[in-house]
Amino acid sequence: MSTLVEVTLLAPITNSEKVIYVGFNYTDHCLKLQVKISKEPIIFSKFSSSIVGPYDPIIHPAESKEVTWEVELAFVIGKKGKHIQEANVMSHMVGFTIAHDVSSRDWLTERNGNQWLLEKILD
Repeated sequence: MSTLVEVTLLAPITNSEKVIYVGFNYTDHCLKLQVKISKEPIIFSKFSSSIVGPYDPIIHPAESKEVTWEVELAFVIGKKGKHIQEANVMSHMVGFTIAHDVSSRDWLTERNGNQWLLEKILD
C-alpha cells in the first residue's frame, strides 16, 4: 500500500472544456467587499490553464500587485445537458472537490473597467 509521501497528488480534473464560477454567492462575502447583494448569480469563467494540483506553486503574475485567494466548493459535471430539470441535476454530476480561486484583485479595481475576465484568468 502506498502512503501519501510516495505519491504525487495532481489536479482532480484536466483539460476541462469549461471552468465556470458563481461570484458573490453568499451574503458575508458581499458585505465584506461592500458590494450590492445581487438577485441573480454573477457568473464568470476561468481558463483550464488555471487548474493546478493541490501542491503546485501559485505563480504571482508580475503585472499584479494584489493577488488574493478564496476557497470554493467545486461541482464536477460529467454529463452534458441543457435545460436540466432540478430533479435530474445530480445525474449530471461526477462529484465535488475544493477549488482555490486565485485573483489579481488590482486588475479588477484599478484597471480594466471592473471587468472580471482579466482579473481571473492569469495563469
